[in-house]
Amino acid sequence: MIWLNGHKFVVTSNLQLALRHIRDCDSEVLIWIDAICINQKNLDERIHQILQMRDIYAGAKEVLAWIGQQ
Repeated sequence: MIWLNGHKFVVTSNLQLALRHIRDCDSEVLIWIDAICINQKNLDERIHQILQMRDIYAGAKEVLAWIGQQ
């Protein structure tokens, strides 16, 4: 579980580990996470968001792909 905009939010243990690894305690970090930003239970929304992912990643200052701790 993580805190998201002041609310508890359930995430996978792998995502929680990734967030702990990349966070910066001294400054605010803006992160777009598809598993959180896309309603994974809504197929229409997933399709819509997937079509926008190229633009999202192209406009990003930095992209990080987490494949695990090892």
